Amino acid sequence: MQSRLISSWFATKDAYTVKIDCKVLYQPLEEMIPSLDKSYGKEYQNDIIPLVVTQALNKYISENDGATLMTNRKLINQKILEEVSLKSSEYGINVDNLVLTNLSLEREDVITPKKPKLKSKKF
Repeated sequence: MQSRLISSWFATKDAYTVKIDCKVLYQPLEEMIPSLDKSYGKEYQNDIIPLVVTQALNKYISENDGATLMTNRKLINQKILEEVSLKSSEYGINVDNLVLTNLSLEREDVITPKKPKLKSKKF
């Protein structure tokens, strides 16, 4: 079993920036190691795992708003784990677990404040 910490910034559908750190536990299938080495080199996990995780995070984060992400963390974690497991299996890598260790918005407020209405002047 191998682990990898991945950290990156993503944009939500309501234009908030989210910083996400996650830890991924994975293991290549024994029979796939020679093929992975040949296709991607000995350090294949440095390319495949970050790519798959980042794509899954970007997909899910961009489809949701900041409030949803902050209030449904457990569901988010599960959806991302499912997506990462599916995609990494295409490369012959089993993902056993994925844990969001940090999920934070760049701004403190989750809901965009309403802009004040300007009073029109009559001439």
